[in-house]
Amino acid sequence: MSSYKVNGVVDRAFTKVKKTRMGDKTINYASVDGQEFSTGFDSIFSQGEMINILVEYKFGEYQLVKGKVPSNEPDIKTAGAQAAPAKKSWTGGGGRAASVFPVKPTDGQMSIIRQNSMNRAVEILCEWMAPNTNGDILFEPADQDEYMKKLIEVALTVTDFNSGQDIMKLAAAQAAQMQVVQ
Repeated sequence: MSSYKVNGVVDRAFTKVKKTRMGDKTINYASVDGQEFSTGFDSIFSQGEMINILVEYKFGEYQLVKGKVPSNEPDIKTAGAQAAPAKKSWTGGGGRAASVFPVKPTDGQMSIIRQNSMNRAVEILCEWMAPNTNGDILFEPADQDEYMKKLIEVALTVTDFNSGQDIMKLAAAQAAQMQVVQ
């Protein structure tokens, strides 16, 4: 794994929330000359601070190498496109080709998209069932069946959007409309 030197003024310091097996975790980040890197759980840099650090490209992002001082590692700015390895597409072990968008309904990725969509639908309904800033509740199910129907409806809508099927359905509807008009 190659290390790169980051030397300059911190443009901004910020956080991102990432989902992990142990729940949501807040990860700290900083940016120097537009190049973002993770500092982990410690917020150790502030905007405007001058820094000289080492980063490594791990887990799809640059991460701070703690406890090491740059010596003769290449500067991340001069390393350019060579610094970050090209992201590899997941082949699922079956030798399938790289991902395509929109995702076909029979593609194995749809299972992952549907799982993600169901999780997001639960989050959306929780927000709809909680009072908003005006004290209004957007969705109050009469019973468990109504909740489940709405949950599935939202999950399928999110799935269509995330997989690109909404675009395909719109294109098919437009093509059908053109056939009727002609």
